[in-house]
Amino acid sequence: MDTPPVFIFLLLMTGAAEVAAQPCERIQPASLLQLQWATWSGFGSAVDHVDTLAVIGAPGSPGAWMEGAAWVMGRGDGHWVERAVFRPSAEALQFGYSVGLSGRWLAIGAPSFFPEDRSGSVFLYRFDGAAWIEEAVLTSPQGDRPGNHFGFTVAISDAALIVGAPGEDGNTGNAYLYPLPLREILQGSSPTKSYGYQVFPLRDQIPGRLKQFGISLSMSGDFAAVGGDNYGPVAVFERRDARWELGVLEAPTGSQYYQFGHSLAVHGTHMAVGNLRSGANGTVHVYTRDDSGSWLETAVLKAADLAGTDRFGWSVDIADGLIAVASREGQPQIFRGEGA
Repeated sequence: MDTPPVFIFLLLMTGAAEVAAQPCERIQPASLLQLQWATWSGFGSAVDHVDTLAVIGAPGSPGAWMEGAAWVMGRGDGHWVERAVFRPSAEALQFGYSVGLSGRWLAIGAPSFFPEDRSGSVFLYRFDGAAWIEEAVLTSPQGDRPGNHFGFTVAISDAALIVGAPGEDGNTGNAYLYPLPLREILQGSSPTKSYGYQVFPLRDQIPGRLKQFGISLSMSGDFAAVGGDNYGPVAVFERRDARWELGVLEAPTGSQYYQFGHSLAVHGTHMAVGNLRSGANGTVHVYTRDDSGSWLETAVLKAADLAGTDRFGWSVDIADGLIAVASREGQPQIFRGEGA
């Protein structure tokens, strides 16, 4: 059976001008061929990259009982080569459903939501200069609660890890920020005292009605954003020294913004927010942080081909003046900013 490669496709758009999508290099780890299909099914479902390193998750096919796996690939001499393969060290399902990579930290989520809701987990690794060392297996600070989907999303930087748990508390959801490196703290009292890790729940800081908070996450430098699957808002956090300060990005007024924040991407002082139910096929709202610290809307992106697009804004990414937008079905599109 052929293995599932990862490709990169590009569609550049400036106004109405288009350039046809072209596939780039195929990425396929050598060890993939040595594993059973049930291990690598879903390869490419989650991807993150930093410079010449990429992490690729393989959580399994929808509707299948899968443990999952993930690979770190490095680019050298013009080719992608396998650097490491990861399997869960503790009981987990859908390992590789979410992945996050920074300079020396790697997070792999295992939300364990199929075939029956279990409590999810996140595996945290640190690169010591020669190999990836497992630092911790994190579970929800609220305890073992089946259906919390802890690890559904992850986002990581050199300063912090954020884990989304959109199924917690009856799908209200939550997200948890862990300062890095992890800091052990004493919990409870003798004889039941134990050590946990310093963590900050983010949901309690957000006003308004929430649904599946933590379904989308993104981090870049000193900024982080967390979204849900309702009318918003999107929570935007800025790190100032050792503190993370909260800002709230409200959805534009109107019922057409029902899924504002379903997808998020932050890069520097720019942010893209997907909104699946705005207009006929969804829109993506682009924000830029000004000198006063406010996030101002600077553009609204729409699909070039509405007839061939389903849920435009299903996922987004942003980097170096380009914004990539994928639909649930249809060809990905990349928008390029011009001028200011």
